[in-house]
Amino acid sequence: MFKKALVLSLAVSSLCLSSMASAENYIYENQGWESEHHRHPGGHFSIHVVPPVPPRYVPPRYYEPPPRCVPGYQVDQMQAEQSSRIYAGRQDGDLTRSEMESLLAQQDHIASIESRMRRDGCLTLQERNDLVARLNQASRNIWRERHDSERRGQHHRPPYGGWNGDRY
Repeated sequence: MFKKALVLSLAVSSLCLSSMASAENYIYENQGWESEHHRHPGGHFSIHVVPPVPPRYVPPRYYEPPPRCVPGYQVDQMQAEQSSRIYAGRQDGDLTRSEMESLLAQQDHIASIESRMRRDGCLTLQERNDLVARLNQASRNIWRERHDSERRGQHHRPPYGGWNGDRY
């Protein structure tokens, strides 16, 4: 069986080679190509053995190490300080009820983001930096709301420290 298949494949390949050589000879004779390479009377056909192209080097895949956890006490401290600033602003009359509610909603949003980040039990450096940037923006919002012209109660601040004289 193997011998028959081998003989058949050799016969087909020799037939293909001879037909290709005669076709090449016909093309060169009829189109007047006269290059030195093509002046052979019986046509010129050669098979060049080309070594296979070596595979392209692909560096081995290295897996990234697990993220390094960083302490989150800086975030917790910033959240506590901002909450106390919001409540102090409400008590001093610097914040209206709607301003306080919007600032507390922003704090709740940041806290929900933090809980999602800490869900895996680890707070990475990138996550902590993201939270610190959000808290810095919230701190600027608190300062801006406390120092705008909207006030509750009397429309002027009592001299020497506001309504809570012992705070300043």
